[in-house]
Amino acid sequence: MTQWRYVTPKTTGRWHPTREAAEDAAIQAGFGHRDSHCQSNGTRGRFYAHPLVRIEEEP
Repeated sequence: MTQWRYVTPKTTGRWHPTREAAEDAAIQAGFGHRDSHCQSNGTRGRFYAHPLVRIEEEP
């Protein structure tokens, strides 16, 4: 089962079951934001991370 988390030079988030959940956790921690509008197919807007944040994947 693949898991995702956000990582900064000083902070590491916990593992989440979806990439979107990891991105949402980074947003709540203040490390990024999303477009305020949804796509036409109902998906969320694009995630914009702080320059030092990356989303890490564990297979």
